[in-house]
Amino acid sequence: MVMKSLLSVNQLSVSFKQGTATTNVVKDVSFTIHSGETLALVGESGSGKSVTAHSIMRLLPYPMAFHPSGSITFDDQDLLALPMKEVQKLRSRRIGMIFQEPMTALNPLHSVEKQIGEVLKIHQGLDHAQARESTLELLRKVHIEEPEQRLSAYPHQLSGGQRQRVMIAMALANEPELLIADEPTTALDVTVQKEILLLLREIQQQHQMGILLITHDLGVVKHFADRVAVMNEGRLVEIEPTNTLFNTPKDNYTKMLLNSRPGGTPVALTTPIDTRDSIMKTHELCVDFVRKKPLFGKPTDVFHAVKQLSIDIPMGTTLGIVGESGSGKSTLALAMLRLLHSHGEIYYQQHPLHSYKEKDIKPLRRDVQVVFQDPFASLSPRMSVKQIISEGLSLHVALTPEAIDKKVIDIMTEVGLEPETRHRYPHEFSGGQRQRIAIARVLILDPKIVFLDEPTSALDRAVQVQVIDLLRKLQQQRQLSYVFISHDVQVIKVISHRIIVMRHGEIVERGDTTEVLNTPQHPYTQSLLAATLQE
Repeated sequence: MVMKSLLSVNQLSVSFKQGTATTNVVKDVSFTIHSGETLALVGESGSGKSVTAHSIMRLLPYPMAFHPSGSITFDDQDLLALPMKEVQKLRSRRIGMIFQEPMTALNPLHSVEKQIGEVLKIHQGLDHAQARESTLELLRKVHIEEPEQRLSAYPHQLSGGQRQRVMIAMALANEPELLIADEPTTALDVTVQKEILLLLREIQQQHQMGILLITHDLGVVKHFADRVAVMNEGRLVEIEPTNTLFNTPKDNYTKMLLNSRPGGTPVALTTPIDTRDSIMKTHELCVDFVRKKPLFGKPTDVFHAVKQLSIDIPMGTTLGIVGESGSGKSTLALAMLRLLHSHGEIYYQQHPLHSYKEKDIKPLRRDVQVVFQDPFASLSPRMSVKQIISEGLSLHVALTPEAIDKKVIDIMTEVGLEPETRHRYPHEFSGGQRQRIAIARVLILDPKIVFLDEPTSALDRAVQVQVIDLLRKLQQQRQLSYVFISHDVQVIKVISHRIIVMRHGEIVERGDTTEVLNTPQHPYTQSLLAATLQE
């Protein structure tokens, strides 16, 4: 059966003007997406994938962005030639989009109900009650627990995976003919990732929806894409059926991508874990969030995010934390860092952090540092790289400007960044480079333990390998301890000495990483491993 051509991109080029300079970022790209087909667009950060996708939706910063050549045909209409009002009618109604960074794509001032409901009211003309019921059904479809309670939630009150699912619900609200999914599963754990992808496939089959899937996860590509297009430096270097590309890649760049996967083993330890002193530990740590509280009296609805957790982190080792979105992984880390209110005991070496006031903790913050999940959100866009990296020094150390500059140069060199770029700003760097900046900001303080919250989830495969190798090298050289939070089992396997598996705020399994991953005892751990998409 011949499938109907839904979208046709022909000789598309995209350039950006900055003053008198012009940068060409997409160069003569051509591909077609048919009804009911999934085309995966893959390539390293900065290859032009997202710019190509944004061109389809006309979401680039025009007139700074412009198209020297090309056309984008949808339903016999050239989207590049359509008036903007006509393009706006197509957005969300016939062409949906899941954006890469839900925290920046969602409006921080609007509740979940208002954001999804707005899409339904504008394009389907639903009243408030109808929109509310449809919103609830969409939240159930994308597996958000307790959807009735999430309606009134704001983006900052949701976990990364929950925000991603809200974005997916919004994109699917009007059952579009074409869905552009830009890294739709980046922040999702493997079980939810598989459920969401199966949901997309089910909706695709029901409505013959075409999907442009942009991802760095080649396991997802192998299992869910019909064809794969590979981009490198703005050009399309190869486009083939999925099985053909994975089995017999032709281009050297494609071969490099397929061979880039985190490998190796955790840093070798000179002494057994059991004989090492603890650098940090907790005893019956609890974190509760009040959801309802009368003006006077006790709370009537409390969510127990972390439930009496006791963990021990030996010096110089890496503790991996895995679990589904909303399981309490990041909440546990923030509580240990004393960035969230908690009950129970937290010790850093011999210091009882749980009983310290902020002024007592401040001198210890230099020793206990954190690298956040999204470097673009955690780096100030108004500060240069030098200012970002050296900011902590001004709080903890008295140094001359010359000494600070030398320290910045040294640490940038150590993490693989060009010191000459220290006067640039975060938007001028790729995702992998921004993550290195975040790591340099932490390391310049010479910490003893570093919390890493999904530090590789937003990175393409080749850069993931580089960052993991860098973290292992730094751990060995500096005798660092890590708490490594990730939903990527393969990454956890190659960097963590021990692992805990969390679900609903509790630890369901713990132990040596190899033992837990090779012979999991708990059904939930078994389901996590079974849901991992292998290449």
